[in-house]
Amino acid sequence: MKKYSILAAAALCAAGFATPAFAAQPITPVPSCAIIGLDDIVPNALACSGYFQGNLLNTANLTEQTNALASIGLTWNGVTIEKLDPGAAILNFVTPLNGLTWIGIHYGAGQGPVNVQGGVTAFYRFDAGTNRDTFNITPGSISGVSLFATGPGTAVPEPATWAMMLLGFGFAGMMLRRRNAPQHAFS
Repeated sequence: MKKYSILAAAALCAAGFATPAFAAQPITPVPSCAIIGLDDIVPNALACSGYFQGNLLNTANLTEQTNALASIGLTWNGVTIEKLDPGAAILNFVTPLNGLTWIGIHYGAGQGPVNVQGGVTAFYRFDAGTNRDTFNITPGSISGVSLFATGPGTAVPEPATWAMMLLGFGFAGMMLRRRNAPQHAFS
């Protein structure tokens, strides 16, 4: 009987070491913006990366910014075109937005799309159209916005542009061929 008592005490002791004396705080996973966040901005995003906990728009997080932007199609060179500290849901960059545009938004805790301590950051790709100067953000509590790239997007040249380009290539080829033709000397 004494043998079983010793084994029971050893088992209880081992169980005590296996479980902590305090309960661990549950970690709340931050949801993906690709599921719930494409309409965070108007015009709606074509793709987004995040939500990442905390503010990733500062210079200490260049690797995280580069990886997040790469996941939505931008090879980023580490240069941010413009930063805003908005006080309203209408954003107005000095830089006109054209075609495909990549931005990052940090939402502070409280009224952002996801309410976590320290807020969240998301990166968006959207089609800005031509010379857009403002766009809207639907969730509140915006504490920072960065513009990473804006450009002509995927515009298709008009038929007249294609024709001029083909004529130019043809003319250049004709000139190269004529220049390389053998010169004959007659005596």
